[in-house]
Amino acid sequence: IPADNDRYMELWNLVFMQFMRTDDGSLKELPNKHVDTGLGLERLVATLQGSDSNYHTDLFMPIIDAIGVETGMSYERSEHPTDVAFRVCSDHMRALTAALSDGVSPGNTGRGYVMRRLIRRAARFGTQELGMQKPWLYKLVPVVADVLGEAFPEMRERLEHVQLIIKDEELSFGRTLHRGITLFDQLASSV
Repeated sequence: IPADNDRYMELWNLVFMQFMRTDDGSLKELPNKHVDTGLGLERLVATLQGSDSNYHTDLFMPIIDAIGVETGMSYERSEHPTDVAFRVCSDHMRALTAALSDGVSPGNTGRGYVMRRLIRRAARFGTQELGMQKPWLYKLVPVVADVLGEAFPEMRERLEHVQLIIKDEELSFGRTLHRGITLFDQLASSV
């Protein structure tokens, strides 16, 4: 089947994991071999719901709708930067809510740093593309918990804790961003 044929969509693929490529380029056999099915929940749901996008399913649309309420903007399902920001923020909030509910904390190293970067990236998209000047991402946590909470009850149990962490990180990043912009403006005006 030609790759550019719109009649077919790849739903599932199988990846047989047998080797690891070492730094010198050689292959070393793995002690445990695996088969990765390549079928994620989002892809399955999109297929079952007849959607051409993971974002246009009931896993993401409640979050996207909540972003619209918070920002006063509408989502048009396009590639416009505003719509990209809706998708980035919804995706990041799902990941953050899951990880923070599971006990990961923002930090400066390892997985904590990943959490901090996700919060900051979503906050930046909110500021630059959606016009949000105050913390707002934390308000999406209850929506994520509504969507995924039945499968992940810890999201509902730790809801307030997760909201507090995200709000604190948003406030901290806002101060850092403000100082950086002020410094940049000072340097730019002296040139």
